[in-house]
Order: sequence, then structure tokens, then C-alpha cells
Amino acid sequence: MRREDASAGLSESQASAADSGLKGMIPIARPFLDYVISALADARITDVCLILGPEQQRVRDYFGGEVELTRIRAHFALQEKPLGTADAVAVAESFANGEHVVALNSDNYYPVHTLRALRELGTAGVAVFERDALMRLSPRSRASLETLLRQLENHESRLPEEERFDIGRLRAALGMH
Repeated sequence: MRREDASAGLSESQASAADSGLKGMIPIARPFLDYVISALADARITDVCLILGPEQQRVRDYFGGEVELTRIRAHFALQEKPLGTADAVAVAESFANGEHVVALNSDNYYPVHTLRALRELGTAGVAVFERDALMRLSPRSRASLETLLRQLENHESRLPEEERFDIGRLRAALGMH
């Protein structure tokens, strides 16, 4: 997301946070990640581990003292290089201490009932949302999703029949990442 992308509809401070790689700190009255953490607390999750890169001291400062967290405890893990989600989860292995965890990106909001269901699952799981439910979110969400699906369909149409993926299955159920 870049400031030059006028279609993003971000304020200057929001674009600055996005450009700096701190999408979870995009201000929407307060940092977006604050809403995510509040939803985790509402789902009765008591501890959160924020996996940060060396350049993300602003997040540590905010959640490590600038704001008072009363319903949840914040822990921090350092991911030296941005090597992906699997590496981030590995960095937090000592935090997990052999227990099941819920892994989220800081720029995705999940409904409280979904977080609660994941917490109560007691095993590995993934949140999947119906396409039609996602499409009701907003015109921008709908346009983005339709663009993505059209790009996938265009790519698939160029593959030999035996290598094609059934886009209809993808249209039926989509996960967030």
C-alpha cells in the first residue's frame, strides 16, 4: 500500500504507517492492531505475543507501555529478518510453550466469535469465511476480491486442463491471510 495509490483512500498518517511497514499501526482513532488485540481479549485470550522486526520499535513502545493493557498481557518476540509467517511462528515457539496458539496478522480483523471458536478448538484449525459474507463487507473489499479471482481465472485458463485449479471451490470458501 503506497501513499501514491490514491485509490487506497488513506489519510497522510495512515499512508505513513502503511509505507513504513507497520500496517497494524495504521491509526483509525487508535492503531488498528489495538482493535485486533481487543477482539482477542473479548474472545478470552489472555496473552498475546507480538512478533516484531528490529525496525518495529514503535509497536513495542506502544503496546509495551504507552497504552495500558488491562485485559491482556503483551509479550514480544524478535524476528530478525522478514522470512514469512512460518518463521514468525517459529520465533514465538518459546512463548507457545507447547500449547496451541492462534496466529494472526496484525492487519486482519477477525470477529470475536471466530477467535473464540479457534481458541476452543483444542487442535490446529483455520478460520474460513464464505465468499458471499466477505463480499458484503464493502465495495472496496468486493472489488479487490473480484479482481483477485479474475486474475486467478485468467492464469488458470492458460494452463493445460490437467493442471487447472477449480476456481469455483475458491469462490465458495476463502480464508484470510
